[in-house]
Amino acid sequence: MSTQTQIPFLPLTNFQQELLYDYVRKSGYSEGVEKLYNRLKRELGNKEHYAMNSKGEIAKTDDGEILEETDKPEMHDEHTYIYKGEEYTYQTRQVTRKGATKETRRLLLPSKRAVQDFFRKDEMTQIDRNTVRKNAGGHPKPPPSTGLKPMIPGKKPLSNVFLDMMRMPRTVHNGKEFSWLLVIIDGLTRMILLKEIHLNTELSTGIKRKTTQDDEDVSKKTASAQVYKAFTEFQRKINDVRKHHADKTKASYSGDLHVKLLVSDRGGENSLFPKKFKELQEKHKDSYNVSFTPFGRSNYNFAETAVRIVRRYMFAVNRAFQERVNEATEKGVKLGKTFTPESWHTSQSTQLYDWVKDVKLVNGRLNTRTEEAIGCAPIQALLELDGHTHASVHKRIVDRAEKKWSKVKHNLRLPAFSPTSPAKKDDYVRLRYYKPGDMGVVFPQLNSTRKVHGKSASNNWSTRIYKIIKVRVLAAGARTFLVQPIDPNDGKNIGWLDRTQILKIDPATKLRTGRTIAEEDQVLNSEPPDESESEDEAPLPKRKTRSKKEKRVNQLLKQSAKDWTRALKNKEFTNEIDGARSTIERIEYRDSKFGWVAAYKDNTGKYDMEFDELLEMSKGEPWFEDEYHDFLRLKKFR
Repeated sequence: MSTQTQIPFLPLTNFQQELLYDYVRKSGYSEGVEKLYNRLKRELGNKEHYAMNSKGEIAKTDDGEILEETDKPEMHDEHTYIYKGEEYTYQTRQVTRKGATKETRRLLLPSKRAVQDFFRKDEMTQIDRNTVRKNAGGHPKPPPSTGLKPMIPGKKPLSNVFLDMMRMPRTVHNGKEFSWLLVIIDGLTRMILLKEIHLNTELSTGIKRKTTQDDEDVSKKTASAQVYKAFTEFQRKINDVRKHHADKTKASYSGDLHVKLLVSDRGGENSLFPKKFKELQEKHKDSYNVSFTPFGRSNYNFAETAVRIVRRYMFAVNRAFQERVNEATEKGVKLGKTFTPESWHTSQSTQLYDWVKDVKLVNGRLNTRTEEAIGCAPIQALLELDGHTHASVHKRIVDRAEKKWSKVKHNLRLPAFSPTSPAKKDDYVRLRYYKPGDMGVVFPQLNSTRKVHGKSASNNWSTRIYKIIKVRVLAAGARTFLVQPIDPNDGKNIGWLDRTQILKIDPATKLRTGRTIAEEDQVLNSEPPDESESEDEAPLPKRKTRSKKEKRVNQLLKQSAKDWTRALKNKEFTNEIDGARSTIERIEYRDSKFGWVAAYKDNTGKYDMEFDELLEMSKGEPWFEDEYHDFLRLKKFR
C-alpha cells in the first residue's frame, strides 16, 4: 500500500513567488503576513490559479501577457490544454464538504503558511523586522504598575482624533523644500491622512529650482496654518467619503461628523487649534475639544504609535524604487535625472528622491490594510462594510485590550524565535541596529552594509550575515551569544549578545547575489586556488619599516580632535549611506556617550557620523594612510 508524504503547507508556485515578490519588493508593500494575506484575499478572491507546464511555468503570449487573461484556450481534457506544443495543466485536489467529495482547481491565492515562508526567507523583510527592546532574559513578568494603558476611543468615528509630525529625509518638491510629514488618525476606524508640511530649512540641494506657478504656495504659510488646514481636510474627506457611499448605495446620510477631541503634542505647529476650536464650539457645543499631551513623547497621543507604521510604509516604497533602479542598471539601461519604472505610480528623481510623490499612494495603502486591532480595513470600519459596524469595531478594540493585558507575560516570543527552536551554535543571524535618535533622516541604501544614522530611519537588522560560534547560559537561565560575520573580511567576532540583539534567519534565504546564505557562507570561506605568481608582475612597493610604522601609529593615537581636524579638513570621501561625495568639516570628541564624531557636508546638508565609521568608508581615498588601519584597530572611540 502506497503512503503519501504529508507536507506542512502547499509551496508557492513560480507565479505565486513572482506575485509576492512584486508586492513586497517591486511595489514596496511593507506589511506583515496577516495584512498582506488579507490584501491578496480581497484582490484575488476565488480566482483559479493558471495552468502550468512541467517546469511550473504558466502560458504567456509573444508579448509577455498571461495567455488565460487575453484568450480562452481550447481544453484538451477537463483540466489540460495545449499551447505551442506544450501541455498546461491545472493543479487540482479532492475537497469534501457536507459528505460530498469533488475535484477543485487550485486557487491563485497562496496559503497563509506559504506567505509566512516567503517572508521568512526574504532578505529585505529580515532586515526590516521589528525589534524588541525589553526583557533580554525572556522571562515572564507581571505588567508594571506604571505600565502604558491601551487607547480606548469613543464609539463613533472622529470621537478621538490624534495628530503628530514625523521627520522625513529632506527633499525638494515643485521647488519647495520638505522634511516633515503630518500624520492624522481616527482612533476608532484608524483612518489616516498624511500631509507633507513645509518648514523653512537651510537645505542646499544643488538642484535648480522650478519656476512653476503655485496658486497656494506653502512656503508662504506658517506651519500652524498648514497643519490646521490639513486637519480640516481630514475631517472633510471623512464626511465626503461617507456621503459618497450613501449616495452610491442610495442609503440615508446621517449628517456630517465633527471631531469631539483632538490630541496632539505641544509643538508650535499646533498653536492655532485652541483659537480655531473656540470659534467652532459656538456652533457645535459638544465638539472641537483639544488636549495637548504632557512633556515629551506619550502613548496618550496615539498618532505617535502610527508614525512608526507610516515611516515603514514610506521607506518601503523608496526601497522598492531602489530595487527598480538596480534592475535597470544591471540590464544596461542608461538612467537620466528622472526614471519611471514599469507600472510605477510616478516619475521619480534619481538624484534627490522626492517622497512627497509617494504620500497619496501610501495613504491609500494604509486605509485599505487590514488593521489587527479593529479586525478589518479602516475604510471598511468607516463605511460599516461587510458587517463591520462601528459598535463591533469598538467592541473588538475593547476586547483586544482586555485580553492583551490579562495575565501579561512579556516577550516570550521574539522575532524568528519560538520556545521549541532557540538559537544555537552554527545558526545564521542578523544583528539588531541601535538608533541614536538624532534628527538627520536619510533613506537606507540597498547596497550599503553600514548603519544609517538618523531618527528611526535605519534598517532594524543588519544586512551583514553572522554565524553563532558559541552560546553561553547565564546563572538565571538567559542565553548569550558570540557571533562572527560569515565574510572573513567583515571584521572580528562580536559578543556577548542577548537574544533581543540577534535575529535567527533561515539558511535558505536567497541573497542579492543569487545564492542562499548557506551557499554564500561556503563560497566566502572556501580555500582560494593556488596561483603561481607571474614573472611579469610589477614589484610590490616597499613597506615602511616596523619601527617607523609603530612610531606613526603611536603619534596618531595621541592626536587631539584639533589635530585630526587640521589633518582631514576639506578631505573628500564617498558616503556609503547614499553614495554622495562628501567633505569633512571637523573632528570632535563630544562625551563618553557619543565619543569621537566627524562632521561632514554634502549637497543635501550637514550631518554627523562616528569617526571610526568615517575612516572605514575612506579606505580607498588617496589621503587614507596605511597606518590608519592599525589606528582603527587600537583606538578606543567611545
